[in-house]
Formats: sequence, structure tokens, C-alpha cells
Amino acid sequence: MAEIIDITRDMTLGEIQERHLDNFNLILQVCKKYYFNHEKKAFAFQGQCVNAGMKKFGIDQLEMAANVRMKNPKSEFDTVLERDINEKMLEKGLQVQRLENIAEVWKAGFYFFHGNEIAYWISEINAEQRKHSGKKLILPRLRLRFFIRTNVPM
Repeated sequence: MAEIIDITRDMTLGEIQERHLDNFNLILQVCKKYYFNHEKKAFAFQGQCVNAGMKKFGIDQLEMAANVRMKNPKSEFDTVLERDINEKMLEKGLQVQRLENIAEVWKAGFYFFHGNEIAYWISEINAEQRKHSGKKLILPRLRLRFFIRTNVPM
């Protein structure tokens, strides 16, 4: 496996933060916005994005879950699966963090770091009002539409 070189090793925290902001702005330029009529569908899609991001690094969580399920008692499933996924992430140089309580709420979401760089971002589920065209009546429960922004290839 190729060695990951940490170019931020000799940087100050301010320089690292500036680098992350630049990287995040580049990610925003390639993000796609996915819309959903129901929050549950957006939540399911967010999970699919996390799985797809992990797969890009060679970590298939669903396959790992199936293997753990076959080899371990049900009572140990969560603990063993979490340990196995963490070991695989460490081996691949991958960190996934969920940032929720941050000043700029729209930046909240899942951040995939590889080699101290942001590789992928999956936003939290957001909602916006549907625009009323005046021709169609929009039912109250459908006035909101939910969306997720991500650069994970889907």
C-alpha cells in the first residue's frame, strides 16, 4: 500500500484551517443536490451516500455486516462490526466525522478525511419551501421538499 504523506504536519492550525476551507469550497463546486418529497427518503439516501463513500475506499459496510452476523452471536454484533469497520478505516487512512453543531449550519454533515484532506462531504438533511406556481394546489404536507448535497459519486 502506498504511504500517505501528511503535508499538513509542519503547518500551523490556522494554515490547516485555511487549507480545509479552500478544499471545502472546491468540493462545493462539484456537489450535486438531491431532492426528496419525504424526509424518510432523504434519510435513507444519506445512508446510501455514506455507504457509497466508504466503498470508494474499499470498505463495504454491508458485506462486513453480513460476515459479522454469520460469525458472531447477535449480542456481539454491534461491537464487533464497529471494531472491524474502525480497523479497516485505520488501515485505509480514512476518518469519517459527523459535524452537527457548527456555526454555519448548512456545512453540517458527514466529512470523509483521507490523508488529512476532505475527500467527501454529505450534508445533513435540509428542507426548503416549494415554490407555488399558482396553477396547482400544493397540499400542506408537500409544501416542504428535502435535499442533500454531496460530492460522493452516486
